[in-house]
Amino acid sequence: MDEVVITIEAGYRRVLTILEKQGYRVRAVFPINFSRYIIVQGKPENILITFKTDVFRSFGVMFKHFRSHCVGDSINCEDLKKSIQFNVTKIYTIFSNGCVYSIPINKFLIYSEKWVNNEGKEVRSIPIRLYKKEFQL
Repeated sequence: MDEVVITIEAGYRRVLTILEKQGYRVRAVFPINFSRYIIVQGKPENILITFKTDVFRSFGVMFKHFRSHCVGDSINCEDLKKSIQFNVTKIYTIFSNGCVYSIPINKFLIYSEKWVNNEGKEVRSIPIRLYKKEFQL
């Protein structure tokens, strides 16, 4: 790993730059969740990009049917609903260490676990092993 992503905005810019080099065309960007996530309308698909400081370390402990050492990722149900309204088909997650993963939104919805966090918000969580590692920033 060469670099660490320092800010959310820098991470989003770098991911979009890499995707544009692969042929992705950005049409519009909509910040959600206090600008911690962005919905990107583009071609060939609409995407959600999230930024996380770390993985959900207690995922495997919380969801016993997964291995106890399994780590996960979580997204608020409210943000998933907005993503569905924007016809998002893929989720990209940037971790602060610069690793970028992706998962089709349908796969996230099928395999994720729904629960209520300490703030009273509905959340869906999924093991990271179901994500595809895309690239390192």
